[in-house]
Amino acid sequence: MKSKLRLIAAGALLAAGLPTGAYAQVSSPQSTTLNVSATVASICQLSAPGNIAFGTVQAGSTANTSGSVTVTCNKGAIVSATTTSTNASGAQKRMQLGSTGEFLNYTVWQPDLVNLGGCAATQTDWNAALTLTSLWTAAGGPKVIPVCATTTPSGTNASGTYTDTLTVAISFS
Repeated sequence: MKSKLRLIAAGALLAAGLPTGAYAQVSSPQSTTLNVSATVASICQLSAPGNIAFGTVQAGSTANTSGSVTVTCNKGAIVSATTTSTNASGAQKRMQLGSTGEFLNYTVWQPDLVNLGGCAATQTDWNAALTLTSLWTAAGGPKVIPVCATTTPSGTNASGTYTDTLTVAISFS
């Protein structure tokens, strides 16, 4: 009868999740390990446009100015950027006078990627993809990219305000 009672009591303790005398002694404290991992995605964001405004320009005079975009990427991002003009004719970027057929050509130059904040001394037309990867080799974060432009109205341009929408697009991996 006592054996039956002990078996019933041990069964009740096991069912309740309580240890019985059959468990071996375990030392304290105990430890285990967990694997921890994270994958950082390559990401870039394009923001904060600083518009390009030539102001009033005299026919025959060259006007240079710049705007900017801010590109924020993580360290090691592989980045390229392109520029396109709404009113372009082939590779030539153009501003339009209202809805007339009058256009004023302008050029966008590739920025100086070594000394950000200024326009490059050597003016290279920014019509193709420009690799910006070197900007995020050492550290991630925001970089202000200058968008340098020049125009030279001729005597054949009608007076008035010419406008265009310049799109700067980035690709990254």
